[in-house]
Amino acid sequence: MLQAPSQRATAVTKRTMEHGARTNGHHVNGHDQQAVEEPEIIELRKAAGPDSCSSVRDDIVRGLQRTERTIPGKQPEDEQYAWTKSIPTIVLYDDQGLQLYAKITEQADYYLFEAERNILRTHGDEIANRMFGRRHALNVDLPSQQDEAPEGEHDAPPLNGTAEVKRNGDEKWGDFEVGVHNQGVNGALGSRDVRKTGSLHARPPTEPQTEAGVIIEMGAGSLQKTSHLLRSLARLLPSEHDPSVSRASQAASIKPSQPIQNLTYYALDLERPELVSTLSSLCQEHPHIVASDSASHDKIVVKGIWSDYDDALPEIRKGAFDTSKADVKRSILWLGSSIGNFGRAEASAALKSFAQAGLRAGKGDTFLLGVDGCDDVAKIERAYNDRAGATADFILNGVSNAGRLLGKGAEQLHADNFDYANRYNQLEGRHEAYVRAKQDLLLEIDGQAVRIERGELLSIECSYKHNSVECHQLFKEAGLRVIQDWSDSEGTYKLYLLERPSFHFPSPFITSKTSKEGDVSPFNLPSLDDWQQLWTAWDCVTMSMVPRHLLHTKPIDLRHIILFYLGHIPAFLDIHLSRYLHEEATHPAYFHEIFERGIDPNMEDPTKIHSHSEVPKDEAAWPSLAEIVSFKDRVRARLRAVYRGIDGAQHVERRLVRTLAMVYEHEGLHLETLLYMLAQIGDRINAPAGFAEPDWSALAKRWDDSVTAEGDLRSSEVSFEATELEYGHDDDDSADADIDYDAAHEFGWDNESPVRRVQVDSFSISLLPISNLEYSSFVQTQSDATLIPSSWIALPGGNYGVRTLLGTVPFHVAQHWPVMASGKQLQAFAMSKGGRLPTEPELRLFLSRCLVDQPSANIGFCNWHPVPAALPVTLRDGSSTGSHNGGVFEWTSTLFERHEGFSDSKLYPAYSSDFFDGCHSVMLGGSFATMPRIAGRSAFRNWYQTAYPYVFAGGRVAYDA
Repeated sequence: MLQAPSQRATAVTKRTMEHGARTNGHHVNGHDQQAVEEPEIIELRKAAGPDSCSSVRDDIVRGLQRTERTIPGKQPEDEQYAWTKSIPTIVLYDDQGLQLYAKITEQADYYLFEAERNILRTHGDEIANRMFGRRHALNVDLPSQQDEAPEGEHDAPPLNGTAEVKRNGDEKWGDFEVGVHNQGVNGALGSRDVRKTGSLHARPPTEPQTEAGVIIEMGAGSLQKTSHLLRSLARLLPSEHDPSVSRASQAASIKPSQPIQNLTYYALDLERPELVSTLSSLCQEHPHIVASDSASHDKIVVKGIWSDYDDALPEIRKGAFDTSKADVKRSILWLGSSIGNFGRAEASAALKSFAQAGLRAGKGDTFLLGVDGCDDVAKIERAYNDRAGATADFILNGVSNAGRLLGKGAEQLHADNFDYANRYNQLEGRHEAYVRAKQDLLLEIDGQAVRIERGELLSIECSYKHNSVECHQLFKEAGLRVIQDWSDSEGTYKLYLLERPSFHFPSPFITSKTSKEGDVSPFNLPSLDDWQQLWTAWDCVTMSMVPRHLLHTKPIDLRHIILFYLGHIPAFLDIHLSRYLHEEATHPAYFHEIFERGIDPNMEDPTKIHSHSEVPKDEAAWPSLAEIVSFKDRVRARLRAVYRGIDGAQHVERRLVRTLAMVYEHEGLHLETLLYMLAQIGDRINAPAGFAEPDWSALAKRWDDSVTAEGDLRSSEVSFEATELEYGHDDDDSADADIDYDAAHEFGWDNESPVRRVQVDSFSISLLPISNLEYSSFVQTQSDATLIPSSWIALPGGNYGVRTLLGTVPFHVAQHWPVMASGKQLQAFAMSKGGRLPTEPELRLFLSRCLVDQPSANIGFCNWHPVPAALPVTLRDGSSTGSHNGGVFEWTSTLFERHEGFSDSKLYPAYSSDFFDGCHSVMLGGSFATMPRIAGRSAFRNWYQTAYPYVFAGGRVAYDA
C-alpha cells in the first residue's frame, strides 16, 4: 500500500512519486534467470503502518466530501466537465494498479513511453557524455581552420579585394586592420596566439576530470528506458584494455577521452520488491552493470533507494549517496514527464526543491528531465484512453481501491458503478481523467452520507503538457539553466539536460510580488540575495576567467587596463554609500580618486573626453590585486550592514533605495562592459566556472536543421501602421526628499524619464536581426575592410572565426547568430537592402510585441554567447511570444541626446549628459550578458558611439512604408 501524505505540500511530491511509477511501469519480463547478487537497497522509508493507511483514507474522505463546484476552465464547453468530488491520484498505484500500468506502456496509443525510449536509444551516448560535462565522444574536436567545412556549413568568405583596399585618410582606432598590429584594438591580443599556432583554438576546449559519477533516478520503475542510458554511461568508464581512456574512446578509435573512474546508479522507488527484481534483472542482462562495489572498475554499480521523494531529498542534499571521491559529480534523472502530474505552480516549486536538494550550484551536477509537450488533442486523448481499454482499467481499479480503503459503507465505490471519461483541455494544456457514476450511489463515511448522482463526474488525475516557452519559464523559476535538449522525431517530447549554475539572475517578472503593503516593483530595491548573485558573477569573471598576467593589459585601446575595473566597482559603491551615510571612505581612501570614473574617449579624436579619474601611469604604481580584493570585501561588508539597517526599519528613505538600485545596476552594466572587452581576447581567458561548456558540434547541427526547417519565415517582415507611442517612466530623483518611499515605484536612470509621447509613422521591420551569414554575404560584395566586425577574427587560410568568451568558434557554428557589429557597419548593411536602422520609437514599438525578457530569451547568462534568433511561438490562448533576437542589444538610428523634460541626475550628475555629443546612438534591449532587471525594464536605454565595434549588439533593418 502506498503511503499517503498528511500535508498538502507532501501530497504533491508523494503523489508525483506515484506518477513516476506509473510513467515507467513496474514490469519485469518473466523468464528464467540465473541467480545474481542481490543489489543493496538503502531503506529510507518507514514501513507502511496504520498512520499511513489513515492518511490515504483521510485524503479520500476529503475529496468525496468536497462541496465546492469546480469548472476546469473558462470556456462554455468546460461546464460539462464541472466536478465537485474527487478521488486522490495516489489510489491508482496499488499492486494491481502497477501491473495494469505495465500494460498501458505496451499500447501503441501511449506515445509517451515509446517517445522517451526512442530518444534514449537514439541519443543515449550524447546524453551520457553531456551529463558529465563532456562533448559527444564522436565530436570531441571542433574542426581546425585547415579542415574542410562539412557539407552545408559555411565559413565567412574572404573580403572581396582585401589586398587592394582603398582607404579615405589614415587608419583609425576601430579599423579592422589596425588591430593586427597595435596589441589591443580589434583583438590583436586574442589573435596573437591563434596566428602563432595556426590552430583555431589557442585555448582548447577543456574536458572535465571526473573521478566519480553518481546517478539518482527519481521514481525509477521498470528501467526499460533507463537501461539504454545506462548502456551509454558504461562507455564512459575505463576501457578493459587501457584504463587510461574511456570505453567509448577505445571502441571508436578517436582521440582518447579521460574516463570516469567509477559510476554508481541509484534507483529510487516506493516498492522494495520491485527494486530488487528490476535491479537484479538489469545486472543479469547487461555485462557492464553489477550490484557489488568490489566489482571491476569498468562496470556501473547499481543500488536501490526505498523511499519517497520527501525522505530522499534531504539525504541527497547531504551527499549521503556520493562516493568518497572528492570529485564526485551527480546527475538526477526524472523521466517519463512525471512533472506533468503537478499543477503549473506546483511544478515550479517541485522542480526548485529537486534542484536545490540534488544539484550543487556551480559544481557540474546535472538534471535530466523528461517533458511531454504534445498539443495534439486526438493523440493525447487516445493515449490516455487507449483502444485496448488498459487506461480505463487502470483508472477504474483506483476507484475500487479507494472503496476498499474506506471500508464498510463504501462498497458502492467500485469500478462496476463507474465509467471512465477523459478529455484534453487544450487551452489549459492539461489532460483530465474522470470517472462518471452510472447510477445514483450512496456512501456512508464515518456516519455521514455521501451521495453521488447518476452522471456525476469525479476528478481523479490530471497531466499537464509543457511547450518550450512553459518549460523555460519553469526552469528560470527554479534557477536552472538548459545545457542541451533532445526531442523525438515529432519535436514534441523532450529530454532537457539542466544544471544549477554558480549564479542565476531571475526575471524581474518572476520576482515581482505583492506584499501586505501592496505591489512591489521588480525595479525597486535589490535584495541582498540579488547582490550575492551579482557578486558571484563579478567574482567569476574577475577572479576566475581573467588570468593574472592579463590584468595590466588593454583588450580594447582607449579603455583602461582590466585591473581598473576590478577597483572601479567597489570604489563606486563605496563613494555613494559614503555620500549618503555622510561617513568616511573605506580604507584606503585614495581608491576613490583613481577608481571613481572610467573613460570613453571620442573615437575620431581621443583628446575629446569627458571628466574621469586620473589613473597611475606606470604598472608599479597601481594597487595590487590583493589590495583591491581586500578593499572589495570591506565595501561589501559595509553594504551588508546597510541592509541590516533596512530590515525591520519603520521608515526607509527613497534616496537610499535609489542609491542602492543605481549602484546595483551600475555593477551589472560594468560586468557586461568587462565581458565585451574580454571577448576580444577570448582565446586567452578561462572558461566561466560553474557553467557547462557548449558542445559546439552538436549545437551547430541542431541550429542548421532548425534554420533550414524554418526557411523563408526567417526573412519575414512586420508592418506597423502610424500610431502614437508612449515610452519612458516618471522618475525624478530631485524629488526624493519630498516623496515617501514606495515599493511599487520603478527606479531608473535619468535618461529614462519622463514619460514621452511621440508620433510614429507607418513602417516595416525585419522579424529577425541580421545574422553573421547574412552580413558575410554583404561583405563579399564590398572592398572596405572597415566593414569587418570586431566580433570576427581573421584565421589562417583567409577565412574568419567568431569571437566568444569561450574562445573562437568556426564561422559555420556561429553563422546563424545575430552579427555583433557597430551601428555604422549595420547601417551600411541596411542601406544595401534599401532600408535603414530603425529609430528608437520604431524599435520600441516592435519590442512591445516581442518582449526582451520573455522566458526563452537569451539574456542573463542563459548562455555565454549568442544563439540563433527565434521565431515567435503561439501560446495556448492564441497570443504570441514574439520573436527573440538571440541575445544582443540592438542599435537604433536615434542619436543619444537631450529630450524634452530631461534633467540631469542629482545622484549621478552627467551620467547621460556627458555623452550628448552627437556621436552616440541609442540601443535598446539586452544581450546574453545583460541582467534581466536591466533588459526587462522597457524604459531602459543604452548608448554607444555609433562606430563603436565591440559591444554585444546587433541590429535589424527597417523600411519606410
